[in-house]
Amino acid sequence: MFEQLEQTRKKEVKNVLISLACVVLIVFILMMVTPRYDRMMVLMFGGIFGLVIVLVVANQSKKKFMMAYKQEFLKKTLEKEFDQVTVNFEEGFSEQQIRDGHLVNLYDRFYSDDYISATYNDVAFECSDIKIEDVVRSGKHTSVVTRFQGLYLKVNLKKNFRGWTVVREKEFLDNGNPRSFWSEMPELEKINVESEEFNQKFS
Repeated sequence: MFEQLEQTRKKEVKNVLISLACVVLIVFILMMVTPRYDRMMVLMFGGIFGLVIVLVVANQSKKKFMMAYKQEFLKKTLEKEFDQVTVNFEEGFSEQQIRDGHLVNLYDRFYSDDYISATYNDVAFECSDIKIEDVVRSGKHTSVVTRFQGLYLKVNLKKNFRGWTVVREKEFLDNGNPRSFWSEMPELEKINVESEEFNQKFS
């Protein structure tokens, strides 16, 4: 397993080095056939263009290696620990699935990948990485704020629960309240637990 990953890593590093060598060779040839007074311009634009090409190739190589790691190492590791493992590392939960959970408010941009479903001691679960961003505009300035980034886990417990239990980190003015006017979630009753440390950190 590790030998295959190492072979993939070496192959992708080789691709990056080859692309870099090709760029250097092309710039060198252009410098040779260009009049002396234009060589600085060729060197500057050639360097910028070459840097972009190398970065693109390096990024693609990184993605290929990460996918190989997930397929060769992560998937096999999961299959050893859990039953009925299904993975889709390119896709994840849909926006509607996250919206139906009433745990995370959706904003302008939504991303999800690395979907995994399996069972553990006959208890089914599924999880996925999600990232939710908000585009904030103020006059001429626009910024992107990450509202949530992490693992979203759904567990199909054998016991039926007739109510809602929501545990959230405390936020300024409770801006993260998952309940909205159109939500199916009923009015929530705030409670305290025995741990004062827990009550100070969570709602």
